[in-house]
Amino acid sequence: TKDVLHNILLGFSAVHEWELNFIDRHIDGIGYDKELRTNKFGELPTYHAKRMASALDLIKDDVVFYEGKIDIDIDKLITIALLHDLLEDGRWGAELYIGYLKQKNKEWAIEPLLELTRLESDTYFNYIEKINNPYALIVKSLDINDHLVFGDNINESLIKRYNKAEDIIQRKMTLKGE
Repeated sequence: TKDVLHNILLGFSAVHEWELNFIDRHIDGIGYDKELRTNKFGELPTYHAKRMASALDLIKDDVVFYEGKIDIDIDKLITIALLHDLLEDGRWGAELYIGYLKQKNKEWAIEPLLELTRLESDTYFNYIEKINNPYALIVKSLDINDHLVFGDNINESLIKRYNKAEDIIQRKMTLKGE
């Protein structure tokens, strides 16, 4: 299928097969007798997460996060990148997804995924300030940059908001790496 080819082209291995299938079903709506949802750019929402994870996969041998002072597992980071919109945009509530993560022995992903999930009561910058987990900080930085690079017709105020958020995240990452 198109998604299998897309995943192969992105270079994902069987290590992340569960995550890829899970987000395809729960974010794009595959297998639920409903139309596939596309974003304003005409792409499936999961392509954003797959681009981010693919970027991590491509750079994994050449980058050191936090100058080696925090041990970052690249496969865990890829998992979090793939699942980062699940709690916010998935078909079910967070409790069910957390249950699935526990069943799959991925409890380590719960904290960063919760931090990456903006609550309705949060302002954007309140949400950004709450992110402190090293994995969540890296994924949020990738998230912002993916939106900036691949988002067509982003207005100036959104660019400013993303740049300010990126400054906050980079400050936090620098402090964690010291």
